[in-house]
Amino acid sequence: MTFDQDSDPDRRRLLAQYDREMRLGARPDGTGAVVEATGRVVRQTSPPPGWNAVLWSGLDESTADAEIAAQVAHYAALDGGAGRPFEWKLYAHDGPTDLGARLAAAGLEPGEPETLMVARVADLPREPELAPGLRLVAVTDAAGVALMEEVHDRAFGAPRPDLAHQILTQLTERPDTIAAVVALAATPDGERPVSAARLEMTPGTAFAGLWGGGTVAEWRGRGIYRALVAYRAAIAAARGIPYLQVDASPMSRPILERLGFTPLTTTREYNWAPNTPSPNRTDLEPAPTPARTEPEPEPEPARTEPEPETGAQIMTTERIGPPLTGGERETLRAFLDYHRATLAMKCEGLTDEELRRRSMPPSTLSLLGLVRHMAEVERTWFRRTMNGEDLPLRWSAEGDYQAAYDATGATRAEAFAAWEEEVAHARRIEQAAESLDVTAHNKNWDEDVSLRLVMLHLIHEYARHNGHADFLREGIDGTVGA
Repeated sequence: MTFDQDSDPDRRRLLAQYDREMRLGARPDGTGAVVEATGRVVRQTSPPPGWNAVLWSGLDESTADAEIAAQVAHYAALDGGAGRPFEWKLYAHDGPTDLGARLAAAGLEPGEPETLMVARVADLPREPELAPGLRLVAVTDAAGVALMEEVHDRAFGAPRPDLAHQILTQLTERPDTIAAVVALAATPDGERPVSAARLEMTPGTAFAGLWGGGTVAEWRGRGIYRALVAYRAAIAAARGIPYLQVDASPMSRPILERLGFTPLTTTREYNWAPNTPSPNRTDLEPAPTPARTEPEPEPEPARTEPEPETGAQIMTTERIGPPLTGGERETLRAFLDYHRATLAMKCEGLTDEELRRRSMPPSTLSLLGLVRHMAEVERTWFRRTMNGEDLPLRWSAEGDYQAAYDATGATRAEAFAAWEEEVAHARRIEQAAESLDVTAHNKNWDEDVSLRLVMLHLIHEYARHNGHADFLREGIDGTVGA
């Protein structure tokens, strides 16, 4: 996939890929952490001192307040009702457009806006250039993590034992997901750590995240941050990761832009803690939530932030064309999402009654029936087959796949909620699979099938039914086209 920094379609394509892989397909980031799609959100729940967060949401005006309340209730009920702090990671393209105001009204404290920035690893310098007296050392054990903690204490004036614990645990238990580095400076008292950073990787995805990068005050302005970016870019290149990603503060954004990063969208944390006051109380101070941001490197003048984008839900109607020269798995993912978006597009702008409208007799096919059917198809192939979950069909305890087609009395809200939930599960299961060669047993066929076959079968199902959807939509209001 090529990435033209000046092309809006390229940015949209990359942002959609980021949402799909890093938010909808998020993986647990610590021991005991659980990532789950529940309701209309994807969230992580971690035991202390781990990170708890809502990572993705697909909400609108009718569902937002109830879902916010449900997530607050979930984290508040943990630890026997003592509750755990959590972060709602809001992106500018998340809906509804006033979601930030709704989160604040529910008692979540907004953080500072940041910019999601991405760069192609191939376009970045990958040979660190350091001034005399400086060297970079890989962090692989507790002694190295202690040096990183010393940097954080000296650079920001506060120790972060929780962060040190997280990094050491990751290095020990999941070394393929992290690469950490510390910059050492020669001083009259011997070498001292003056900057530290890490690269966090999610196997099977196209993105690796830059974290850390804080530098002790007297060593700023000497190009250390740039050297740390180049060091991590070299690691990403060696592991075949095409993109680096960072949540940039207004201070770090200009530096990153000069290095070759480009903004995709803006993002903001909304934090809740067990003693967070309700919107009508001001007598309590919220407890701190563990930060997951890239600290600023050397201060530079801030630039004006871009206007936030608006819109996108999980089942976007914006179809992003598959890559022309991508790998097999990337191409299959893209074609499947293209067909999912096509079905959503065919239903866009119609009332419940129009979505239930049947085609010519004797057929009882309707757009809403197709949506319900594809929810069953996603559920059957990904959750029941590939994931081995013992689940009934959504609309038939007896296993009758034809039941979903009967949309009598069904609503857009009900059908789309079911479909979107199953798609979210499907994406997470596919992302977690080691390769397309992974197999599972299909009970209906009494045969083992590969993930490759499942994805091809889903593409075939959507393509066939999208042809039906095209005729159904034309019969409703005359709209035609692929």
